[in-house]
Amino acid sequence: MIDFKKQLQPRFDIATISQTDFRRLTFGHGFPRLAYIADGVVQQVWESNYMPTQARLRKIMGS
Repeated sequence: MIDFKKQLQPRFDIATISQTDFRRLTFGHGFPRLAYIADGVVQQVWESNYMPTQARLRKIMGS
């Protein structure tokens, strides 16, 4: 992870989730398009056919 961040210098936080959460998110329907994770816990997942509005994302993030 350190090398990844150093090489690519992302402008957003990079985090990891547990194998259990990863399996729960992907089993039976593939990869979600967007997942909101707070303190290492998956809070909400949006599939490719339904994306949150900018207003919803701002509300979730407290902005």
